[in-house]
Amino acid sequence: MKKSRPIRMCIMCRKREVQSSLIRLTHQDGVVVSRDGKGRSFYLCAECCKNSKKIKGLSKRFGQDIDYLQDLIDSLQNR
Repeated sequence: MKKSRPIRMCIMCRKREVQSSLIRLTHQDGVVVSRDGKGRSFYLCAECCKNSKKIKGLSKRFGQDIDYLQDLIDSLQNR
């Protein structure tokens, strides 16, 4: 019997994808960081990570610097 893979949703575009294909982040103490295993988290798809308008919207939502978020997302995509 084939095992099902977890499906998660991108918070920006609401597209559902396999969990392993999404970038997982969390908002701790007013800063967006990569997931460390504690607390709640959110997911971003690859398309939204490449779209600068979506990154700008994410920075407004969490009150973060756009350059910081872009660098964080780029470093997580290159893993």
